[in-house]
Amino acid sequence: MAKTRNQEVIDIIDNDEEEERTEEPSVDDGFSTPPTRPLHEPEEHSGPTGSVPTRGSSTPGRDGEEEWMVRPARKRRGVVRYQDEFPGTRRGEFNLDDYEAEFDSLYCFLTEDDDGERAVSYDEVMRSKYKDEWLRAMESEMKSLEDHRTWKLVDIPSDKKAIGCKWVFRIKRDPSGKIIKFKARLVAKGFTQRPGVDYTETFAPVARKESINTAVAIAAEEDMEAENVDVDTAFLYGDVEEELYMDQPDGFEDQVNPTKKCLLMQALYGTKQAARQWNSKLNKHLEGQGFHRSAADPCVYVRRSDSKFSIIIVYVDDLMIFSRTKAEIGEIKKALKREFSIKELGELKYCLGIEIHRNRDDKTIVMNQRAMV
Repeated sequence: MAKTRNQEVIDIIDNDEEEERTEEPSVDDGFSTPPTRPLHEPEEHSGPTGSVPTRGSSTPGRDGEEEWMVRPARKRRGVVRYQDEFPGTRRGEFNLDDYEAEFDSLYCFLTEDDDGERAVSYDEVMRSKYKDEWLRAMESEMKSLEDHRTWKLVDIPSDKKAIGCKWVFRIKRDPSGKIIKFKARLVAKGFTQRPGVDYTETFAPVARKESINTAVAIAAEEDMEAENVDVDTAFLYGDVEEELYMDQPDGFEDQVNPTKKCLLMQALYGTKQAARQWNSKLNKHLEGQGFHRSAADPCVYVRRSDSKFSIIIVYVDDLMIFSRTKAEIGEIKKALKREFSIKELGELKYCLGIEIHRNRDDKTIVMNQRAMV
């Protein structure tokens, strides 16, 4: 069978079929690759076919597949499919009872889930079992965009070109992995922007890991209060300095003016300059509140006055605030609220995928990433 043009495969083993037939199974990796022939004669199988191999299968995959369609991958411990031939198959696990193997290795299909949690387009959302949750998330995003007056509908000039946009969907989870929020974000297709025309500077810093660790260590030693704040739709606070047009978003086209384009007034997510414009806006605000930007890390801000001492760590739209008193943290948050819409996440216990456990009596703070393991 001829392979299609867009075949995508992780091919760890040699493509030479003759060498593949004669090569002895390697045990260097701590497990061996199952052969494509069962130890015993195949039994007749009349049940439904599927991703999980059966006794009627001659290869570890679906019945009727030719050998080149399913290739064992030693180092990935998996079976890789040509996605053009078998799109959307579900992951499956199987034991090796019917196959020669010296070790109890786990093999799985390296294919995508289709349970609706990883929807990647508006059309997929409409077919997802989480359709209602995703729709509510999109409506919330559109309301935020309208509140920020992110764009206005206009007739695009003949010498201008509009960039596209798409919905990006993400699920937020707590430290144990439980779903806590469905989040939809409208993102501009910034990769179509033209340098020097649609944007100029793009760089925006984020806090270094060493800076976060240092701030946490200081907070532990000095017994400082620590809280976490998230800025809602942060990039929308950045002003667009260029004349930039965008298509209307899927599912929310204006029924009266469907051919008009969005003239961006604020730096929408996905635009090349969005992160830089937001960082510039936040920096201006913090410096106006008496904070000094660190020369070693531009995402570390420090303010000292008399007995007061505060540190702010900035990671895009996440702010970790450390101060000697809760009253001082309250003042910082009050000033932020005058300028931005923020979520007060309370005591710093979980941020940037890091769990933070504190023992104030011992002046210790332990950090881990259990959910990432």
